[in-house]
Amino acid sequence: MKIDIGDWIGAVYVRDKIIGYIIHNDVIRKKCTVKVIKSENHRRLQCLVIKYNEICAYTYAGLSPDDIGNLIDLALQTRDEEWFRELIHEYSLWHHVQDFFP
Repeated sequence: MKIDIGDWIGAVYVRDKIIGYIIHNDVIRKKCTVKVIKSENHRRLQCLVIKYNEICAYTYAGLSPDDIGNLIDLALQTRDEEWFRELIHEYSLWHHVQDFFP
């Protein structure tokens, strides 16, 4: 499995399924740091370093316009200009119904 920064992944941590995305990838040690988005039993868990063999692929269905707006805010807070530009482009692909019916 190819692992890249920004990939959504799933993992098991202390009998809890974790969902998050990769924020750092250590290819030499075969570990990555995951920003935890969802954890049922460890609600305070924010980041987790896990080995590649502990990762299971996570199918991400896509972003809604509200999700994109929240991620744009995050990109601004982290000053990630490239990610910001990607999100703005993805947001521009969404059209409101009134755009089609003047």
